[in-house]
Amino acid sequence: MAWRVEACQVIKGLLTEERTTFDGTYYQLENAPLEPKPAKLPIMIGAAGEKVALGIVAKYADEWNHWGRPELAAHKGTVFAEHCAKIGRDPKTVRRSAQTMLEVVVPGDTEAIERKERLEARGGHVIMGSAQEVLDVVAQYPAAGIDELLVPDAFLGSGNRRFDALERLREEVLAKI
Repeated sequence: MAWRVEACQVIKGLLTEERTTFDGTYYQLENAPLEPKPAKLPIMIGAAGEKVALGIVAKYADEWNHWGRPELAAHKGTVFAEHCAKIGRDPKTVRRSAQTMLEVVVPGDTEAIERKERLEARGGHVIMGSAQEVLDVVAQYPAAGIDELLVPDAFLGSGNRRFDALERLREEVLAKI
């Protein structure tokens, strides 16, 4: 975990200081510039580990991303807030996003149900069902502290199957939010 802390220190220094000197175990910089500096480049950290990783997020992140359903996002948010309290940071100063696999399933689509079972067996976070079922779960994210929901499409299949799944999601869920 120490290399992650050092990486955050180096990145933060490069983004905020004219020149950065850092002498760590994993990274060493001497009077290093980052020019031209971006106008505003937020540091996004993807993390879920409650003991150490969320402490790193609390200290260094402008944005935090993790996988999970709304109930997990709410739990992680509580743990994150505890880490923020320890260092005197307002957790609301960190933008939060979550990722989950999301699909509106057409009745009788056994391939989608089998895919959901495989993904969940490997620990995947899946929201799948009718348009209303998906909408009911997605609607819980803001109350769980999530500012943005990211939906990767790679698990939806390929070609027309993926296109059709994305269209159902857009028309039957996203248009109603």
